[in-house]
Amino acid sequence: MGPEAVADHEPVHVIRDASFFSTRFPAVVVLGNPGGGKSTLAQGYCLALANACAKDGFRLPIFIRVREYHAATRKDPNLQILTYILRRLSQLSESYQVDELINPIRNLLHSDRCICIFDGLDEILQVTDRISVVNQVTRFISQWPLNSFFTTSRPQGYSEAPLPRSFHQATIAFR
Repeated sequence: MGPEAVADHEPVHVIRDASFFSTRFPAVVVLGNPGGGKSTLAQGYCLALANACAKDGFRLPIFIRVREYHAATRKDPNLQILTYILRRLSQLSESYQVDELINPIRNLLHSDRCICIFDGLDEILQVTDRISVVNQVTRFISQWPLNSFFTTSRPQGYSEAPLPRSFHQATIAFR
């Protein structure tokens, strides 16, 4: 599966399965049209990673709905992505507090044991807000560079607030 040229862009990879990224690229943005399956792909990837993690101790998937993170930053403008992840994990577990989760999650992030999936970058409608979220994602990646990062977005408007050029662009292909 080779790269295909797209006008005004670097070559992109056409994908049919998110596992394509597991070992090939540390940072990927998947672009696709509305209803094209970006979120389904991201959720399926997260589930496959979680199953592999449970069986093999592979890598922990961390799924972040970008619109939910953005909504949380509107209440707390200084909210960092790691703090958001810890709060969400605490809420979802109902058993652990943030202070109990911080060391295990940091250890996983420090040791290249996470794949962070940011779903729906395009769902932040205001360009200035999207730029702010992209800056937060970029900062998070620079703090934990050994991990892998997978992001989804519609192509429309992506160029107004793109992720760093270190992200490989891919499109969803249908048969």
